[in-house]
Amino acid sequence: MSEEKEKPHTPLHRERMGLPDNEEQKKLREQKRKQLRLDCQETFNSPSARRVLRYLMDITGYRKGVIGGNPALGLDVIHGTFYNAIRLQIMIELLEFIPADIQKDCEFGVVSDLEN
Repeated sequence: MSEEKEKPHTPLHRERMGLPDNEEQKKLREQKRKQLRLDCQETFNSPSARRVLRYLMDITGYRKGVIGGNPALGLDVIHGTFYNAIRLQIMIELLEFIPADIQKDCEFGVVSDLEN
């Protein structure tokens, strides 16, 4: 009697909705992450794209403090801190897909390097 590996059981709600099982979904998610990483590498490879990335770093407060409010916008310290932390989180999630050499060029490079 040979034992065959059974395919993992897909929950009924996933079958009804036509959703992949957890393993397949995990593989699809990983493929999307790899593709996004390649896309970001290609996208941010030109000097103009690096200027855009540097601008995004500046406006999101990357490598700056997140505590503070802006009375002109009607934000007190708590709301200002949340606001700044959320902006920073967006940048951190984007940088996860951008190669380290491009990040360092944008973060520590000289502005004139990007203007050429």
